[in-house]
Amino acid sequence: MIDISILQLIIAYAFVAVTILVSGFFKLSRDKEIIIATLRMTVQLYIVGYVLKYIFDTKSVLLAVVMLCLMEGFAVNNAISRAKVKMRPSLTVIIIVTLVCGSLLSLSIFLLVVLGIRDFNARYVIGICGMLLGASMTGISIAARTFVDGMNRDRVKVESALMLGATPFQSCAPLIREAFTLSAMPNINSMMGMGIVSLPGMMTGQILSGMSPLVATRYQIAILLGQSGTITLCCAAFLILGYKTFFDSRARLFMP
Repeated sequence: MIDISILQLIIAYAFVAVTILVSGFFKLSRDKEIIIATLRMTVQLYIVGYVLKYIFDTKSVLLAVVMLCLMEGFAVNNAISRAKVKMRPSLTVIIIVTLVCGSLLSLSIFLLVVLGIRDFNARYVIGICGMLLGASMTGISIAARTFVDGMNRDRVKVESALMLGATPFQSCAPLIREAFTLSAMPNINSMMGMGIVSLPGMMTGQILSGMSPLVATRYQIAILLGQSGTITLCCAAFLILGYKTFFDSRARLFMP
């Protein structure tokens, strides 16, 4: 594998300079935002890189578990903030539970069944968890935003359905289907163009590191399938549990 020196990495920042120049040409006034995002990305990745190197070198299970907890915590926070809607506390709790439990369940199945790993290996656990968790975080934030917006928008329709004898689930079914569909679409669209239009990052990284393209392909397919399953599990659980927070014990719509 060809190493990248500090000087070569600095040269790569020329791409950012091009972005700033084009932004200035179109008078977008985003120069500061681009610079901050670039610096933040660089610092965060370097910190994570050194932390992971220490964890892998020491082979500490405790540190790996702490890293997983931090990843789950940041994923939950990002999912809630990205939803960009005002949510009641009970719905926030459901996001936390479904995202954490869904991602960990998928991770366990992937490691134990798909890869057949029996001994704790921080490289596989942290790396695969990051990919599964990132996809499910995006999916559940889209599901939450779409469903909450839909409930606020179609409140009258939901109440009308209840008055005509529909159950709470039946009255929310169109909104649940809409939210689930939109949450799954980014991953589906990504899978549609995979291989022909673009080579995914994990596969490219493994090929650059010297792994056989066929082995890298099998890993990438397994990851994409795992991401799809994790998104489905987390979003479906969130929607099935989340819609109930909009109704009281007597099946009346509750919209504070």
